[in-house]
Amino acid sequence: DVRVAKGEPVTIQVSVKHKRLKRAEIRRQLPDGTESVERMALIAEEPDGTKRFSLTFPAVEDDFDYRVRAGAALSRYFDVTAVEPPTVTKLEVNYDYPEYTGLPDSGGETETGEIRAVAHTRVSITASLSKPAWSAKLFLNDTLSAAEPLIADNRVTWEFELKSGMRGSWNIDLSDEEGFKNQPSSYPIEVLPDKAPTVQIVTPTQRDISLKPTERLPIDLSVIEDFGFADVVLMATPDGAVAPTQLVQPLPSATNRPETYSARALLDLPALKLTPDQRRLAVQVRIRDNRPEEFDGPGVGLSEVIFVTIDQNAKSLADQAIDAQKKEVEQQIREAKQELEKARDELRRAEQELIRDKDINSETKEKLDDFTEHNEAARGKLEEMAATLDTPLFQEQSKQAAKLANEPLAEAQEKADMIPMTDAQHERVAEAKEARAKVEEAIQGLDELSKSMREANEDYESISKLNELANRQQELAMKAEDWQQRAQQERANAEQNAQRAADENARRQAMEQFDQQQKREAQQFQAEQNRVEQQLGEMLKENAAALAEVLEQQRAQSDDLSEQAQALAEQQENLRDASRAATDRNENQEEALREALIEQLARLQSDLAMQAKAAAENAQEAAVPGKGQGNQPQPESGNADQAATESQRAEAAQAKAAESLAKAAQEASKAAENLENSQLDPASAAASEASETLAEAASQENPNSGSSRPEMAQGGEQSEAQQPSASQPQPEGAQTAQTQAQPPGQSPGENAQADPAAGQTPPSPRTGDLADRQQALAEQIEAVKEGRLQDALAQLESMLEADAAALEAQAAGMQDSLQNLQQNQARDRAREAAQSLDRGAQEAADSSRQLARAQEQQTQAEEKGEVSEGQLSQPARSTMQQGQNDQQQSAEALAQAAKAFARSSEAIGQTLEGLEPSDMDERLTNSEDLAQGFQDVAQSSQSQNAQEASQQAQQAANSLQQLAQAAMQKLGGQQGQPQPNQDGRPQQPNQDLTGEPDSTDLNESGKKSADMDGSGIPPELSQLGITADDWARFKGALVGGNATAIETDLPAEYRELVGRYFQVIAKEAGKGK
Repeated sequence: DVRVAKGEPVTIQVSVKHKRLKRAEIRRQLPDGTESVERMALIAEEPDGTKRFSLTFPAVEDDFDYRVRAGAALSRYFDVTAVEPPTVTKLEVNYDYPEYTGLPDSGGETETGEIRAVAHTRVSITASLSKPAWSAKLFLNDTLSAAEPLIADNRVTWEFELKSGMRGSWNIDLSDEEGFKNQPSSYPIEVLPDKAPTVQIVTPTQRDISLKPTERLPIDLSVIEDFGFADVVLMATPDGAVAPTQLVQPLPSATNRPETYSARALLDLPALKLTPDQRRLAVQVRIRDNRPEEFDGPGVGLSEVIFVTIDQNAKSLADQAIDAQKKEVEQQIREAKQELEKARDELRRAEQELIRDKDINSETKEKLDDFTEHNEAARGKLEEMAATLDTPLFQEQSKQAAKLANEPLAEAQEKADMIPMTDAQHERVAEAKEARAKVEEAIQGLDELSKSMREANEDYESISKLNELANRQQELAMKAEDWQQRAQQERANAEQNAQRAADENARRQAMEQFDQQQKREAQQFQAEQNRVEQQLGEMLKENAAALAEVLEQQRAQSDDLSEQAQALAEQQENLRDASRAATDRNENQEEALREALIEQLARLQSDLAMQAKAAAENAQEAAVPGKGQGNQPQPESGNADQAATESQRAEAAQAKAAESLAKAAQEASKAAENLENSQLDPASAAASEASETLAEAASQENPNSGSSRPEMAQGGEQSEAQQPSASQPQPEGAQTAQTQAQPPGQSPGENAQADPAAGQTPPSPRTGDLADRQQALAEQIEAVKEGRLQDALAQLESMLEADAAALEAQAAGMQDSLQNLQQNQARDRAREAAQSLDRGAQEAADSSRQLARAQEQQTQAEEKGEVSEGQLSQPARSTMQQGQNDQQQSAEALAQAAKAFARSSEAIGQTLEGLEPSDMDERLTNSEDLAQGFQDVAQSSQSQNAQEASQQAQQAANSLQQLAQAAMQKLGGQQGQPQPNQDGRPQQPNQDLTGEPDSTDLNESGKKSADMDGSGIPPELSQLGITADDWARFKGALVGGNATAIETDLPAEYRELVGRYFQVIAKEAGKGK
């Protein structure tokens, strides 16, 4: 008896000792009770007569009984039992992809058993079995897998991780408790690598470029990546550098093609801080994917290397792009016209032959073929031209070029193709004439296109001028930065010389020399900056929308300055009234003055508290993570992690400054409250604390400064006349504009190129100003507390003088801007305001001196006992009354300034009414961005010291660079940048890792099949009524695609149909262009 697995062979052997026996057979019992007889093979015979017979059943599927007969001998029945071995009835393969891939878990039942996934994917294989298995083993490439199976009833599961490099096959070996095994099937397995990014530079196409030191070179990239990105870094290695400077760039953005991304890196030469001897650098972009370190990541892709030569005399990027485009288009127009003229001439000759000869001769056919060749060449040139001009700036010209190719020239070709298929001679001549007329029409259209491109030179010149201004502004920014660094060193030297001076006069003279030098440098910078502003103002004249934006801002500034001047006039009147309150009374004169001063100080202190609170709120917003971050240059050993660390440090410093500002606001508010209650001791203490806290905030905003006052540490002492007043209403958003200014056209959080100083928020001069103002108020409160009333009043007059001088500086700046905008009437009113402010400041200064003298007189009289307590001495009273005249004149001058500002605003409003903005204003630049660029330049023109010049000139440079790049994008010299994909992952991860095409609409060539119904007839001919028999007769003649060439081979009865066929084809081709 034997048990055998179903499908397995069974061999039955028998030995019989009988010399004459020649045959043995197996008798197998059939289900109906009969027996089948199967002869056994003699396989061996021994000398003693023993013979061995054998019979093999190759695949046993059912149980059976058998017996063996040899001669007269017959054995008993034996059983053969067919046992079902364990088999796999269903396979499931499930994938748990690595988290960094962003792919969701997938899998399920599989017929092929194929395993194909990225390395480090966890794979689960579950086999459903026909019966429980005693043993289950998984083999990978004939090697037993270390994965332990989980066996549960008729299911067995393996889990394992796909290792890099796995490739081949896998199979499952099963056995039951009797040892019966399955017939294992082999399944394919392939582990896909997570490839490193492939980085290719799309533009610029040159690999060796000369640039001005002020240029910013956009580098457009095409990137292929499987899953996602960690960072993009532009590496610039100047001559002599040990390691590259690294600038973090925006992450790539997904395109409409799987695993293909676009990116833009920006080489900002000014941000590299190159030394004069570093005139050449190698530039390369490195992109790292998001593969973790434990998976041997990240993958690193490097672009080709671009070599940049720094040359002050090099053509600007804009001029290089403009020259290249102009030459390309001019050549395309020239070549297209040459081809069209040749095509026209060939048609004229063909026409003459058609008139001369009744039949179409070989020379005519040759001329028609030559026409086709030249016409197609011209169409190709026009299509190239349309692609070249397919930019925002030249959309109309692009459409015009495409229209010439697809309408008159396509129709000319259609007419020419009909000539050989037309029987009547006069109709052939007519077709030729019509075709020539269409070519003439195209030549005329090409001349119009050429004229249109010549007229576009104005646009080219505007773009070139804008880029020139951007480069000039960047030069000024670099000079301002040099000035700032020199000013720091020169101030330190001046302070050392002052300390070594023998007396106070010598010390004062040393600092005055420094101040005079800084003043000369400021005037020189302002003059150069004003020239840029003037040229930009010329551009604004051609853009009504941008001019309107600027004038609206100028009008708002005029209104604001009018309010501030009126507020100063009222403040001056209040100071005059405070002085009169003392001089007009016969008793308790000093008490009246004291009360009036306290009232004034309370008002000023309350205003400053509100300003400190607003500054705190702005600082808190600026401290939000991500604010102000851009593509920052890193140290030579820097990387993306270091950039993030620096950004976090800057944000932390800003957050501390915000806390200090908030605390100072509370202290200032407390001081104001105490003043309102006439509690001078706590008011003085709170005011002093607020002063110290504001100084601390200023230092925190500028951690690299060696002084608590940014303007003192950065070089160029800021005079009181340049400081905003605590008593003045400030322009709405002024603080925000200084602490959070961004390049025009860039939205907050956008990963575009930013100020090289960004990453740490630029120090706000206003925080230092607030600290100075609070310190002055604290001193005045202390003076009142100590009884130095005239001294306190004199200090208030000095503050007002400084406020008026500050307004005068703003009026002068506005006057220059209006001059550059050719707003003469408004400019004259601004000049009047400036002159009135100057008078008001001078009168306030005179009043301050008079009050200081009155304080001396009062002190002397008190020391001599010449005055009763609480009374004014006669000399002090008389001097104060003289000062009141100065105060009155100052108040009147300030009020006149307010009216002059109001009239300036009215004049600007009249100009605005006459402006008519249109869509044409947006051709080259966004009008709002152009207006903002002008405002930034104008603000830089008003810089009073090195620190202001450095910050504001760079901000203006950023604005103009943004404008220039936007204009170049309109030109088509640079492609626009898509919004970065912030997390660096594909928008839709590619889950189909096999990449197998599943389209039934494509044939083996990758193109659509010729017919739609399987008949083999092109659909165009099917619609014309062509049958399969017709098509079989002349399809061979159409292989060349040229009607002239096939004319002799084409049956006459089909010429008209084929002519119509070419018409349809020509029209369809025109639609597809």
